Amino acid sequence: MPSTYPDAPGSWPSRARHGLLLAGLVAVAASADRLAASADASRAARAEAALQLAAPWPRLQARDGHFRDYLKADRSSRYGDAVLGYGLLLTGVRNRDRRLARAGIRGVTAASRRLPHGSATRSFETWGVAAAYNVARARLRHWVSARRAMRRWAWWLRRQYPTWTQARHYYDNKQLVDAVAILELERTGLRSRIPGALIGGGRRAARARAVSLVNRAVPAMVSASVRRDPRSNPVLSDPPSNPVAYHSLSYAMYARALRLLGRRASWRARAVLRELGGTSWRLAAPDGDVAYWGRSMGQIWSLPGTAYGLAVTARERSSRQVSDRRYYALARRALRRLRDYGVGPRGEWTTLSLRKDFLPARASLDSYARATESAGLAIVYLNWAIPLLPPSLGPGETPAEGRGRATIGSGAGRFATVRFGGIWYAARQNGSGNLRYDFGPVAVKRLTPGGWRDVIPLRPVGGGSAGPVLVTPRGQRGVAMGTSMRSGPDGALLLSVTFVARGRTLRRLVRLEIRPIGCGVALTVSGRAGDRYEFSAFFPSGSLTVAGNRVTGAGQAAATDRAARIRLGKQVYASASDARLRRARFLVGPLQRPQTTTFTVC
Repeated sequence: MPSTYPDAPGSWPSRARHGLLLAGLVAVAASADRLAASADASRAARAEAALQLAAPWPRLQARDGHFRDYLKADRSSRYGDAVLGYGLLLTGVRNRDRRLARAGIRGVTAASRRLPHGSATRSFETWGVAAAYNVARARLRHWVSARRAMRRWAWWLRRQYPTWTQARHYYDNKQLVDAVAILELERTGLRSRIPGALIGGGRRAARARAVSLVNRAVPAMVSASVRRDPRSNPVLSDPPSNPVAYHSLSYAMYARALRLLGRRASWRARAVLRELGGTSWRLAAPDGDVAYWGRSMGQIWSLPGTAYGLAVTARERSSRQVSDRRYYALARRALRRLRDYGVGPRGEWTTLSLRKDFLPARASLDSYARATESAGLAIVYLNWAIPLLPPSLGPGETPAEGRGRATIGSGAGRFATVRFGGIWYAARQNGSGNLRYDFGPVAVKRLTPGGWRDVIPLRPVGGGSAGPVLVTPRGQRGVAMGTSMRSGPDGALLLSVTFVARGRTLRRLVRLEIRPIGCGVALTVSGRAGDRYEFSAFFPSGSLTVAGNRVTGAGQAAATDRAARIRLGKQVYASASDARLRRARFLVGPLQRPQTTTFTVC
């Protein structure tokens, strides 16, 4: 079985070489699209990124080892102590940083002081403690404090019970986390006398369920998705909506499970890993963004999670060389985007908007979001990826390179990515009455001399739809639900749409087109006489100017091709990309005859 732990101590950089590594990092940062000439430059940049993410946490640690979470008023954490502790331990061991390693040990010990029964995220804690035990046993047994902590962790691990792998009729990302936890527990060599415990009476059954999930259940689920829609690339996420951030998490944990299984991994599981790698490459934006709609949108851990999954996939013997170049190129893009998030005095910025304006940006986060958990996942995934990526990444095809279109996922989560000329966009086939799961273009990027930039902000938290919304004479508001989506000329998407209001169908078989234009995208929808359509555009905070059927502000513009009543909302929205957004609503109609209406955003 290949080792997935840090390199041997003899390969650690000495203090004398540390300055050279930092110099390599500066060389990488100086040219975003050019790799440094030195073979150590890329490796140094990745190692330094892990150090930067880990650096603030020892001083944010309480005396009992608990990490204070800046996103929660009570500074609570669910699995943050275990997974962040594991991440700090990995980083400390890799870089011979005793301060980080000791902070990691204290964090994992804090997690092992409680026995969480019935917790939905208990599998994350089990995984974190078991993986930390394996690292400490392999690398730190000469530390008295590590041996003392390992005895505490062993007592805790012997009292853990099966959780998510017992679910048989649906998939959730926690199932893969649970499987990885079981496989890590198997590596510890610990045994328990407690009936039903994961390493006690339930050991064989737990291992069988974990192996079955990886080798049979997930491949069967992916195969079923391909059979339902052979033209679509399968995702591994939480159904039915399948948010893209959780494809990154599931992909990373599936890759880890295969690494832990080694030769026990089936050929079907390895084939699925290659399928998921292709999906990740096709869904990624050209700037490396892989989490641009759905829950946990834009969170930092999605980037190194994708990079790790791609690194494992590229190392598969049956992976083609052309695919490997693509995967390494995307991994490089994702890790370069990771630098944009940065680290504040209270830890890493979970989203880009938190870095811009912390207080209002908190409203963009899911209720379950924790800084300690986000940082822990990011640090762990980055440490896993470092030894698997080549020291210096050679030239390769970048994500969304050249012209292309891909359909991703199925059902409620089906969407497409399109690159045409200097425009890239992602468009969802279905709406849900929730802005983060909205219909239509949810991410649009334009190539400029300075690189790719967002044409529109990521969708904020909130109900409703950005449109088109069909408004009936009785005031009913129909949300668009696509029944089909196919390619059109010049990078266009052609959709057939049904408008639904509170479960009732208002209109069927409405034709709609999304197409790239020089500065962004245009959305054209057909209508009957008497129809009214509402469209919305979100602008970063600042002054907005209304002129005719056009609204401009903050370097962005939105317009309709027909007379519209425009209303600028006073409500302030928050998204993962921008802490403060204003909404402009365009109401077109009633139409005098059957005709089309076009809405453009630039």
